[in-house]
Amino acid sequence: MPISKYLFTFTDDELIASRNCLDGRNEFHSKYKSSTERTVCPTDPNKDWQSILSELAVAKFLGVEYNYATVPDAKRYDVGDCVEVRSSLHERGHLIVYEYDNKPGAYVFTTVDLNEPSVTICGWRDLVDCRLDKYWRTTPKVRKESWWIPQSDLHDMKSLRERLVLA
Repeated sequence: MPISKYLFTFTDDELIASRNCLDGRNEFHSKYKSSTERTVCPTDPNKDWQSILSELAVAKFLGVEYNYATVPDAKRYDVGDCVEVRSSLHERGHLIVYEYDNKPGAYVFTTVDLNEPSVTICGWRDLVDCRLDKYWRTTPKVRKESWWIPQSDLHDMKSLRERLVLA
């Protein structure tokens, strides 16, 4: 059964705050030379803004405040206290989980249109359910070994919201 997808657009204030957050992250990376393959995508200079917009959309969907963090913190979840967010510019993209992803909890997948700008929340899975053999991809098919979960295998976001309310 197909799941619902949720489209989010942003107010002018949210776009300004997201750009300010991006500027703060870029300043931090420049000042502390902290850019790595995990924080910067050389083929996509807008990757950080894509992430910020995705996290903001998920926070809005779940009804929690978004923190607009400019300083990286590997221990902090992207949204709330148990949600990690992954995004793609490709409408038919996959939720991708890497071996270094070790925070238990929900991993939400979004697609982003930076021209609009808008975010479509496609669904979620628990980390443990992402790491199934059937999703594992290796080089040379992918750039870095990882689990690729198709959108058809994601859970509807309503179930995550209900789970978080009951927790």
